[in-house]
Amino acid sequence: MQKKILVSEERFKAIFVESPTGIEIYGADGDLVDVNQSSLHILGLHSADDLKGYTLFSNPNIPNVVKDGLLNNKTIRLDFKIDFDKTWYKTSRSGVVYVDAMFSPLRNKRALPAWGYLVQYCDITERKLMETELIKSREELRNLNSYIQTARETERSVIARKIHDELAQTLTGLIIDLSCVYEGLGKSQRLLRGKIKSMLKLVDETMKTAQRISAELRPKLLDDLGIEDAIRWHAREFEKRTGISCEVTFDYPSCVLSRDLSTAIFRIFQEATSNVYRHANANRVEVSLKQEGNTLKLQVRDNGRGITKDQIKSSKSFGLITIRERLLFWGGTVSICGIPGKGTTLAIKVPLYSEEETKC
Repeated sequence: MQKKILVSEERFKAIFVESPTGIEIYGADGDLVDVNQSSLHILGLHSADDLKGYTLFSNPNIPNVVKDGLLNNKTIRLDFKIDFDKTWYKTSRSGVVYVDAMFSPLRNKRALPAWGYLVQYCDITERKLMETELIKSREELRNLNSYIQTARETERSVIARKIHDELAQTLTGLIIDLSCVYEGLGKSQRLLRGKIKSMLKLVDETMKTAQRISAELRPKLLDDLGIEDAIRWHAREFEKRTGISCEVTFDYPSCVLSRDLSTAIFRIFQEATSNVYRHANANRVEVSLKQEGNTLKLQVRDNGRGITKDQIKSSKSFGLITIRERLLFWGGTVSICGIPGKGTTLAIKVPLYSEEETKC
């Protein structure tokens, strides 16, 4: 029996000493009992003597939630930082180190008070720095994407305005001139009159095409009258172009969204209806836009084949990726649900933060 105890102690010592994880053992009052070499390395100490007087519950680096949990016999695991400018013991380290730590009360039975405490932790500073850099990089990419989207919308607006104003005016002048020539020709010049009439028809069709291209680039309704009229217009055009019934309902106070947010909502709506046309095999779409508290909600529901989970997660679902990216910039979320043979529902939620984004 004694031999088994000795073997067990040797194993414990081997694990304690050789473990790459920092290990500290404290008594019931929080005084340090033992510490391994890995812990000393993480703390930048040469020996355990440098930690004389060190107490678990007086350490300013340990969060209060940990101290409260241990006093209530709870095991706590969390990431926290050790700020070496706030430590009272002498250390060779400076700055901040992040650790992934587990604090456990030591007790014989669960109901009994702890006779000590075990702390285990790993240095995760490098991982934290990489995570911070990754988050920063993603934020920069989102800001860049937002800038590109804004620049693209500005360019579309300029092109749409030039098509609407300059090209349309030129075509209108051409129609007037051709009409004058047509009226000035005698009835005997039937062949020439027929040719001019055909030209008038062609110019008129060109005018309609220019107006359609202008509207698709940037609906004038979106800037002049707001998101409601723009969505209604696109729904009518979608019905004409595809033959798919598109019913639109609105249920929110009369609000004027910021130009950029209106554009984002409208483009998401366009992308959603485009996906219905390309993939859903539906004959009906129901669209609703409503405000609940400080949240704007857009829902697009079709009665098509129903999107699959694999399609939702696919890296090739560029339409859904575009929608998610647009929403991320605004702090919005999207949920997509498909039922085989019954259709797909796409729902987005966008928080309305300030009067700059919502004016009621």
